[in-house]
Amino acid sequence: MFELKDFFKQPETESIEKSSNSKTKIHKAWENGYDISNFKMAIVGISDNRHIEKINNQQNKTLQQIRQHLFEILLPNSKLLVDLGDLIEGKTVKDSYYALSQVITTLHSKQIIPLIIGSGDDYIYGIHLSLKELNKNMKHVHIDYQFDNKQNRTKVIDRDNYFYHASKLEKTISEISILGTQAYYSDSEDFSKNNKIMFSSHRLGWIRQNLFDSEPLLRNAHIVTCDMNSIKISDNPANYLGMPNGFYAEEICQLAWYAGYSGQTSVFGVFNYFSDFDFRDTGSKLISQIIWHFIDGYMQNPSENPENGLKNFEQLHVFCEIISTDLLFIKSKKTNRYWLMIENRQEKTKSIFLPISKNDYLEAAGNKISDQIIHYLSNNS
Repeated sequence: MFELKDFFKQPETESIEKSSNSKTKIHKAWENGYDISNFKMAIVGISDNRHIEKINNQQNKTLQQIRQHLFEILLPNSKLLVDLGDLIEGKTVKDSYYALSQVITTLHSKQIIPLIIGSGDDYIYGIHLSLKELNKNMKHVHIDYQFDNKQNRTKVIDRDNYFYHASKLEKTISEISILGTQAYYSDSEDFSKNNKIMFSSHRLGWIRQNLFDSEPLLRNAHIVTCDMNSIKISDNPANYLGMPNGFYAEEICQLAWYAGYSGQTSVFGVFNYFSDFDFRDTGSKLISQIIWHFIDGYMQNPSENPENGLKNFEQLHVFCEIISTDLLFIKSKKTNRYWLMIENRQEKTKSIFLPISKNDYLEAAGNKISDQIIHYLSNNS
């Protein structure tokens, strides 16, 4: 039987800790025999690039820059965080996917959130493999400029088709949402038709104009991942595709904060970081700040869940003439967040609570149904 330590190699961190700029002590699992029972989050580094076109395997030998900048910022609570090291490369990339799935499964059993940093976002396939073993259906929010669902005849998993291969795994994902898509790269029309998976895509322009209203999209997500190529190259020189458009740094940090604040996220990953493209370490600094915002959001999580009872929620009834339907909304007395409450058709004694924004509620009260509510009703009818 494998132990957690069997999957990792120790990164070089001694020179980082001796730096006069070091402000934070991050616990290292290899120093205490991988006893991580007292931690809530664990860094999982991936430096394997063998499978990525146009990337030389020497171009990401270490993730030292990210670790260095994590040491140089004041984390909200470094006692939550342990560094497991870098995942040992398998003989094949599929072996590495499997290794990642075993690590996630182990961390999940200990109620520890993996913070995955490094290689290509095809490693998301490894995340989905872990869900198959856990026999759980989860909701996945992925921040990307396109939906990586290319259907081709090859059995090789790559950065363009990993969602297609992941969708073939049974009992893993119930819903996928892509945030930040750019129309000239995105083609996702047939995905929902061919899979029993709820799907939604949210354009970059919409997210930018409605950043606060993006919070409900992340509120119930169990997996949140980010492709660093979704951040424009001026804010992320490590964007090896050279994308001129994309998220600004402060926008991606806000989305990471929402993911931490939700209290539901059980896997968080930042992919497609390649150090040789990282001019003046801007990309690694940004990743360290993304992690900071995730941890800060986690620390401020209000620990409220309407499934545990409605004592601390207001119930708001709205009759919407446009669809001739009574809608029941609930509003938290603690955070002023909103949910749409609908009947669970599989378990009549339970209800389903779907996160929405205040604007979604106000539009319904004004006899207008938002796209988000239409999406929920059409997929839960």
